[in-house]
Amino acid sequence: MTMKIDPSVKLKDIQAAFSQAFPFLRIEFYEESHVAGQGSPSGKQIDPEQTVGQVRASGKDGILIFDAGTQINAFEDTMRQHFGLNVQVFRKSGNLWLQTITTDNWTLEQADRKGDHSSELYREKYGD
Repeated sequence: MTMKIDPSVKLKDIQAAFSQAFPFLRIEFYEESHVAGQGSPSGKQIDPEQTVGQVRASGKDGILIFDAGTQINAFEDTMRQHFGLNVQVFRKSGNLWLQTITTDNWTLEQADRKGDHSSELYREKYGD
């Protein structure tokens, strides 16, 4: 999978492309990076209507290449180090979205499958 990252791209478009590839995962953008194993504070989220150029202080333009085998921490690190964007991956769990704090070493595919499974269990128990 690839995503174009340049100053004109809206954050919501990056989010949509990511979630299209992994429907039980989502990404949120933050003002600051987070420490491995810790979450990102909700008060520091960035409005997804903003563009890459409006939110980043540094970073390069280019094409982000990732696939199902990409580890969550590697995806987040690439977004921060190469493109200057602080992201946190979230996984669907039942009817909640959880930051992938303790599972950052999972692949995107593993996390997406876990989200699918836990959402299915929730639907079976509680309905839609």
